[in-house]
Amino acid sequence: MDKFSYLSQDHLEQLNQNGVIILPNLIPENIIDEIKKDTLPWFKKTSFNNRYSSLIIGSNQWIEHVGLCSLKALQVALDKNLINFLNNYFGSYPSIGSLSVQKKIFAEKGIPLHSDLGDGLAMFIYLTGPDKKYGATEFIKKSHLTEIKRNFTAQNKVNDATYIDLEKSPFSSKDILETHGGVGTAVIFQRSIWHQLPKFSHAGREILMVDYFKKFSPAKDHLIKKSKENKDERF
Repeated sequence: MDKFSYLSQDHLEQLNQNGVIILPNLIPENIIDEIKKDTLPWFKKTSFNNRYSSLIIGSNQWIEHVGLCSLKALQVALDKNLINFLNNYFGSYPSIGSLSVQKKIFAEKGIPLHSDLGDGLAMFIYLTGPDKKYGATEFIKKSHLTEIKRNFTAQNKVNDATYIDLEKSPFSSKDILETHGGVGTAVIFQRSIWHQLPKFSHAGREILMVDYFKKFSPAKDHLIKKSKENKDERF
């Protein structure tokens, strides 16, 4: 797959300036279909410890270690052209902080405007097309460059995020960038950019989610281990 070869210096500048790039219909549907085929059996099984299967939290069902069930998902996350692009962004080759698939199993009132805590980048690959009925994330362009002052925070930091009142901030609705495109749309964004998920009426949205950080940053353990001479070996 060479779709990420589309990424250019212009995209890098846009990511730095706006905090987000949206790449409509980037991943071919046959690859999306393969990922969905791989993950379907895992969605049918839910475990409490989530070591080998999926779990349900609120209105979401997750496969948190999707690389264990879908080689194609792992190949997308580690695409050579994508990694080279991220290397240019970070100044070093990145590490994957998390690799998961999220499925919305209920309609919900959405997620208010917020900024995720910590550095790094996130990537969403839409396994179902972004649609307001099913939920499409919105971003406030250039907000990642803005200090979140106390007078326009909506509430205290909760669950590794800071919530923001747009009307009290320097931005307005004209600065909102909506995710658009069809199945296979990719969105790469800085974790600190302000973003929200408006209320949606239909369940079923599926997204492959990947977090990237500078090399040696803390990350979830996605690899199976075995013990040898009291030391962990990864393979």
